[in-house]
Amino acid sequence: RLSPSRPGYYGNLLSLCSEVGPLALPLGKQAHHEITEEILAKDISLLSAAIKMYLHCGDYQSALKVFEVYETRKIYPPLAAFLNTLKACSKIGPKALEVGKSIHRRMKKRSKDLNDSETATTLIDMYTNCGANNLGLKYYSTLSKLDDFKKSVDIALSALQACNSPQYLGDGKQIHEQVIAKGWADNPSIIAALIVMYSRCGRVDISRELFQNSPKENILLWGAIFKVCCISNNAALAMDYFNEMKQMGVEPNEEAFLDLIRVCNNAGLFGATFEIFGELEGSSLSASKEHNELHQVARNALSQSVSLQAAR
Repeated sequence: RLSPSRPGYYGNLLSLCSEVGPLALPLGKQAHHEITEEILAKDISLLSAAIKMYLHCGDYQSALKVFEVYETRKIYPPLAAFLNTLKACSKIGPKALEVGKSIHRRMKKRSKDLNDSETATTLIDMYTNCGANNLGLKYYSTLSKLDDFKKSVDIALSALQACNSPQYLGDGKQIHEQVIAKGWADNPSIIAALIVMYSRCGRVDISRELFQNSPKENILLWGAIFKVCCISNNAALAMDYFNEMKQMGVEPNEEAFLDLIRVCNNAGLFGATFEIFGELEGSSLSASKEHNELHQVARNALSQSVSLQAAR
């Protein structure tokens, strides 16, 4: 049995709270507040553990506050502390941009912290989620200049997600050329990201062409084309693809169901919304406890359809 007097007690407790998530936030906060200066002097890694706990429990501002302790103590944080704090910035959004930029500058003091795939994707994602896509894409373009650095599929995916409006179409096309040169053009995740990227940049025609020229067995590609329909608000096209997918025997995943329901509901296609909801209830996702959120969103959309139909 653990007790506060035993080594590793607070580290184990914070780790457990991280695994449980938001429901464990009160316990995680209590554990953090019980960590005295004496305890911290013996185990500075508890700071990183506290940041991770706050991130996973949804208290992102507290994660940022804990990170400030490293600055106060003039200690260079471990890579995990950097990454988890950047992820907290991503969750907060534009208000945390300056904090994210400050962290990036601090990481540049030790270049080896920048020379890995997880760091690169976390930084690009932070800039994108904080509304500074241009900075994320600028960072992406400099990565190849670092010694011993090799762009990975994950980094390319993050960069493609940053290309989310027409002003970034040129960047998206350049990344497309790079993935072809790298031999990643047949990677389903890359194809799906390209399909969505072009639609967000206003080129639905290229999105549809990419989809038509790709193998249809992978659910990622169907999910991407449904996302395109959702972005372009084209419910009729979404239903055409949905029927084609059923004929091929491919079952939608969680994200595909959500986009289908949203686009049909927004277009006022109540019959289609009911049809898709019926498909969801009869799918393998229906029995999974992990998809309660999906069912709640679907039922909310269904209720909205019923209300709108009654109002007419």
